[in-house]
Parts: sequence; C-alpha cells; structure tokens
Amino acid sequence: MKEKSILQILFVLLLFLPLGLDDYLVHLFTSSFVLALLALGWNILGGYAHQVSFGHAAFFGLGAYGAAILAERGLDPWLALALGGVVSVLGGALALPTLRLHGAYFALAMLAYAEVLRVVATVWEGVTGGAQGLLSLPSLYLPGVDFRSKIPNYFVALALLALGALLAYRIRYGVLGLGMATLSDEEAARSGGVPVFRLKVLALALSAFLAGLAGAFQALYVGFLEPPYAFNPEWSVFPLVASSLGGRGTVLGPILGTLGLYLGSELWVKPLLERGYHILTGALVVLAVIALRKGFLGFLEDRYAAYRPRS
Repeated sequence: MKEKSILQILFVLLLFLPLGLDDYLVHLFTSSFVLALLALGWNILGGYAHQVSFGHAAFFGLGAYGAAILAERGLDPWLALALGGVVSVLGGALALPTLRLHGAYFALAMLAYAEVLRVVATVWEGVTGGAQGLLSLPSLYLPGVDFRSKIPNYFVALALLALGALLAYRIRYGVLGLGMATLSDEEAARSGGVPVFRLKVLALALSAFLAGLAGAFQALYVGFLEPPYAFNPEWSVFPLVASSLGGRGTVLGPILGTLGLYLGSELWVKPLLERGYHILTGALVVLAVIALRKGFLGFLEDRYAAYRPRS
C-alpha cells in the first residue's frame, strides 16, 4: 500500500479516535501529535536534506516564545499560533552560518545554538519573563468551544499534524525533495549543478517552521512557558530518535515512530517501572534501532521485497 493511502487511513482513524477515550488518553494523544509534528520538521532537515541536527529545541522554543509573547500582549491566539512558526523561521536565520559545517560539526553547532537561546530567554526578563517565565497564557478561543477541555485541543493538534504531513509529503515527492536527496553527497551535488546551500537554507526554514508550530501550540495548550521547558534538550533528542525508529526520509516514519515511542513509553513502560522508566525506554529504543537499521518502514519494505513474487 502506498504511503499516501496509509497516511489517509491513519488520519481518518485518528479523527474518530477520541470518541472512545478518557481525558487522560486524549491528552496523551494530543501531546504525541505535537511531538510528531516536531519530528516531521526535524525529518525535513535530518532525513530529506541529510543535515542531522541536535538542536531542534531551538526552533521549538522560538515558536513557543513567539506565540506566548504575542498572545500575552493581546494578539488573537490563533494568529499568535500561526506567527509562532514564522518567528521560528526568522530566528532560524541566526543559524544559517552553521549550514557551512558538515556532519558532527553541524550537529554540535545546532546543539550550542539551542543552548544560547535558552540563556538569552533566561536573562531577557523584560520580554520572556526570565527564569520565572510566562504564566497564565491565553488559550485558543472559538465561540461555544471550551478549550480548557481536552477534545478541542486534540483536534487542533491533529489538524496541525495533518498540515505538517501534507507539507512533508509535497516536499518528499516533489522537485524539492529530489534536490534535497542529492545532499547526501554534497560534492557530487555541486559538481552536478545542484544549488546545495540554497537547498539547505530551504530545508532549515521549512524544518524550523513545523518545529515552531509545534512549540507555539504547546505553549498555548499548557498555558505557561519557562526557558528550561521551552528549550528542553528532549525537544532535540526525541524527534531524532522517533524519526530513526520509524524511518528517516519518509513522511509516515516520524509519525509512527513518535506514536509508538511516546505512547508505548507512557502506557506500557511507565506502569511497569514508574521510577527510571526512561532508562528502560531508552534501552528498548537502542535495541529497536539496532534491529531496524532502516527504521520500521524500511524493515517492512525489505520484508515485502523478500517475499514479493519474481516475474
């Protein structure tokens, strides 16, 4: 079955899923959608364009603070949500020099970029609230809809994830995706006339936009924001692991990897080992990544190729 068909089936199922869930499970799925959107953003840069980043917490935090500050100062929360992604793209312009680096140097530079932004958010008290953060942020609003409940936020997060998946799909199977695929060997791409740096800039901007949207929604959803939360290293580690687990360079992989990793950790591993469950989850992920070197989707493709009848 083609990836597009699987995506359509998945989103239809998720559309009706909350009808049978309690508030806690609805909250877990909402959080998983945010993480999946972040993973889709990471995958554009790390999967399509082959520029592995350790610093996507920077884009998540920029989007979160952009939306939070704008909403707190009276801007409509829906507009603040959309502009959170734009703020992340604009802030990502500061990271453009890192695109001149390669491999581990680029990954570590992005890690440093996120840490610098965390420090800036901590000391810039007049705008970000400093270490105290921003409290009691306005939530999204629609007449007759109570966004203090879980269900409306579930559908907003699902809509944002669908938007991210559509954008990722258009990139992956379009001309831009073909260009980004050549970046696995930049020297060969340059010799073939591919505008390498321009493609890397586009990948960074699109990746930052989706990560910023995830951060913007999360800030308005939880209703508060502080630097250690906005720029938490987990926002950098999780999308990398989830994309690798599901299948880097695909559209479906980061979504399935996120749902499996986050929901599996919260619903099955955590009840078994309340203290230190992150250690057990990490160990299971390491084993899974070793066993599934191409990710879950790559494993399925290999199995299908092995059993497909030969003409």
